[in-house]
Amino acid sequence: MYEKAIDGALDIFGDKAMGLTQIIHQDLKKYYGAMQQAIKEQNVADAVLAAHSCKSICGLLNVPDAIEVVRQMEQISRDNDLDTYEKLFAEYTPIYTEILAHLSHILDQE
Repeated sequence: MYEKAIDGALDIFGDKAMGLTQIIHQDLKKYYGAMQQAIKEQNVADAVLAAHSCKSICGLLNVPDAIEVVRQMEQISRDNDLDTYEKLFAEYTPIYTEILAHLSHILDQE
């Protein structure tokens, strides 16, 4: 569903796209894990940072559904509502999974 948007966003970077894809792939996994950990530890500061970082990555990839969910996660965590953050995280997970799968597919073609 998001492949076309991701491919178009990465095409802008020309011959640097593959290196950027590797970084994005690593960072997206890192911040997804950070979100999980923030929920587990009920750590508001880490929740804000992870959501903000994912929002930036999803913006770079031009995936509006992901941008919206992580934007909400960032805002709600700033309001100290990690219960809602966790519910939004559940919404983000299938989007994240699809994005990550496509980035993995791109990297496998290298």
